Amino acid sequence: MSTAPSSPSHGWTDLAQLPDSERIAEMRRRFEAIASLPPETRAEELRQIASQELGSSDETLRALAAARLRSWLELPPDAARTIGAGYDEAVRGLSGDLALRSTMFAQSIVREFPLAEQRQLAEVLPSVATQVATSSSDSGQRLAQEADDARAAMLARRRWWQFWRRS
Repeated sequence: MSTAPSSPSHGWTDLAQLPDSERIAEMRRRFEAIASLPPETRAEELRQIASQELGSSDETLRALAAARLRSWLELPPDAARTIGAGYDEAVRGLSGDLALRSTMFAQSIVREFPLAEQRQLAEVLPSVATQVATSSSDSGQRLAQEADDARAAMLARRRWWQFWRRS
């Protein structure tokens, strides 16, 4: 993408054709430009991006959404919050089907991120944390802790026939 588009949202779905690292870098550049726009213009750009992403095929949407979330991790925290909140607002303004599609893809993609990146996204974008209440890593840790607690409680419990054990 050597030529600058007329607006940051122009040709958004074309970014899916780029290799991952280039896609993320280009998205970051575009999001930095969007963050510096006046609020009304920023909202319109993010609406265009959300519409283009959510109107694309599943494969394209997955590639774009994953790169978008990763590019938000590379933005300064204030810019990421501004862009994330604006994107969430844009998605809420779309039809229910598209909003549901956005949530489903966000949940499945964020669960694939390493736990540290999930936490970083949750700090910058609380809506992501509410969409992905518990990650697979958190669930595994929680289940392991519950199993350890149950095992310890079972071992601590004295059976009636274990008269030699102290309480």
